[in-house]
Amino acid sequence: MLKDKLRGIQFEKTQSMLKSVQINPTELCNRKCSFCPRHDPNIYKNQSKHISFETIEKLCNDLNNINFNNRIGFAGFGEPLLHTDIFSCIKIVKDIIPNINFLEIVTNGDKLTSDIIKKLYESGCTTICVSMYDEDKTDYFNNLKGNLDINMVYAHNYNVDNMMLVNRSEILKNDGVNLKKPCYIPFYKALIDWNGDVLLCENDWTKNKIFGNINNNSFENIWFGSNYNKHRKVLLNNREISPCNNCNACGTIRGIESVNLFKQING
Repeated sequence: MLKDKLRGIQFEKTQSMLKSVQINPTELCNRKCSFCPRHDPNIYKNQSKHISFETIEKLCNDLNNINFNNRIGFAGFGEPLLHTDIFSCIKIVKDIIPNINFLEIVTNGDKLTSDIIKKLYESGCTTICVSMYDEDKTDYFNNLKGNLDINMVYAHNYNVDNMMLVNRSEILKNDGVNLKKPCYIPFYKALIDWNGDVLLCENDWTKNKIFGNINNNSFENIWFGSNYNKHRKVLLNNREISPCNNCNACGTIRGIESVNLFKQING
């Protein structure tokens, strides 16, 4: 009985580590930004590959099984609004996890119209994050939103010269990598690719590290699994593990709560 109780406490702590799930809904993007691997099709191809409704349903049912309702975002390696039916994708999440606290889409804004914002809102989206790469268009997007009760967040990335660029696991070479610096991203965030693969994080554009696939295993087994934990244990202290040894992302802006829970569980 005591052993079962301790196992239950450990499960709750591990479960609480997960703060955010990011879904990459499509491999399409309408831009070729100079600071993105997509600027060169030989590095990252633009492909018409989209996450299926079945994969999203499987993911959401798995998340329900661990009582997850924190934060889900449609973002990743493409432009989410180029998915064949992003509105239905969002609605599936909202229908299966009705008490989700934060349901976001991250977009470059090129495809946003008043009608699309309304459809996103009606589908259950709570937040639209617009990455602005050309100029400040805050007023323009606010006017598109009108009186709808949906949160608009703006990432002001239009001054590329002053951007904090990430080398995307050395696909793009910018600043050097501090191998002694920890990274907390895999402790609190999971990234689900369009085909159901559970990837390391959004900075690994090579998709070098795949922990499993939710179409043939449960998210619970993957997230709590030994392969994930082995990688996390290294990142507690340094980046001397592939592909993190080629990544200069900060990695410690958030996630300390999840890291502390991980330490409690694993000693």
